Amino acid sequence: DVNDNAPKFQEPVINVYLKENSLVGSTILKVTAHDADIKENADIKYTIVDVKNNDTPLSNYISINAETGEILSAKSFNFEEFKQFRFLIQATDSATPALSSSTSVNVFILDENDNSPVILPPYSDQGSVNSENIPYSAEAGYFVAKIRAVDADSGYNALLSYHISEPKGTNLFRIGTSSGEIRTKRRMSDSDLKTHPLIIMVTDHGEPPLSASMSIDV
Repeated sequence: DVNDNAPKFQEPVINVYLKENSLVGSTILKVTAHDADIKENADIKYTIVDVKNNDTPLSNYISINAETGEILSAKSFNFEEFKQFRFLIQATDSATPALSSSTSVNVFILDENDNSPVILPPYSDQGSVNSENIPYSAEAGYFVAKIRAVDADSGYNALLSYHISEPKGTNLFRIGTSSGEIRTKRRMSDSDLKTHPLIIMVTDHGEPPLSASMSIDV
């Protein structure tokens, strides 16, 4: 046999999707190249060729088993800090001179719902009670306050909905599920309390959902 065949990958580009917070040492991918030669002319070793990734050495992210082509994670990835990276896998036979070929690998980090909503100032989700005053003559639909929150995740994991928890028997206020605006549902009557303690819940749409809450006295 003459070494006249280079190792070949089936795909010139491989896309891999990896969940964030995966365990260090977990398998990201296993690559395989084929060589039409025999014996040492077909004995393949795999190496990683670094491609520029934010000036960070690729060895900080992954490692490879030169014999099997198995690629392992060297860290637990955080989607909020790092969303994707790219590298080349080179397959080289053991002949002299050796022949080689490569395939490009794109690793995309998938977001997990690992961040709770955060309620923004001037209100707080730290347990403190806020207050807003409205006139007794307020009509139905009167604007009371707007609750704003953010979520560091993405997609449905960061899609927030607002809900109001009122004391039993009180139906004076409502909140926009998507807007976070608190408004009156009707005019006040003599039988209504002068102070209405409300608890606002902000919930994301992840699986499982995460939430934050704050209290407001109207």
